[in-house]
Amino acid sequence: MLRSNDVVLNVENVTVHYKEKTLLENISFKLREGEVLAVLGESGSGRTTLLLTIAGVLKGMSNFKVDGIVRVYGKNVEELTPIEKTKVMGILLQDPESQFTSLRVEDEISFTLENLNYDPARIDIEVDRVLKMFNIEHLKGRLTYTLSGGEKQKVALASTLSLKPTTSPFRQSRCQS
Repeated sequence: MLRSNDVVLNVENVTVHYKEKTLLENISFKLREGEVLAVLGESGSGRTTLLLTIAGVLKGMSNFKVDGIVRVYGKNVEELTPIEKTKVMGILLQDPESQFTSLRVEDEISFTLENLNYDPARIDIEVDRVLKMFNIEHLKGRLTYTLSGGEKQKVALASTLSLKPTTSPFRQSRCQS
């Protein structure tokens, strides 16, 4: 069990280059259990790059060079399997539509659970849990492209949290109703 002073996320001397351009330089910080960190900046300042680096997405991609170490619960994020990453991290992109994979709300929320071979009965329970958590039960059965901007954000967040990740490095800079 984690104590309130345990380090959940440790970013050590991270520098990211894309082709010949430096996107992030020598970024270091620690995030402890229960802390919340807001990364603020203008468009193009590197917030998404930092998020994708923390998630271990950029390392190994062509044209990207990532130096430094990111540890989640003491483990190097590069050593985590994709399944392990989904259990400890949830990512919410600025534009919810860009992460939708399904046409219906309940299919969107259940998508990752199904791909991780969750029992169908458990999937139904988790979908209902997150729909209730965000007070969006009325959206079950709706087509994702018919939702308002705010409803899309809630569905994307519900989908992200359906796995109950232990940390959630969200990127959300604007809210809609």
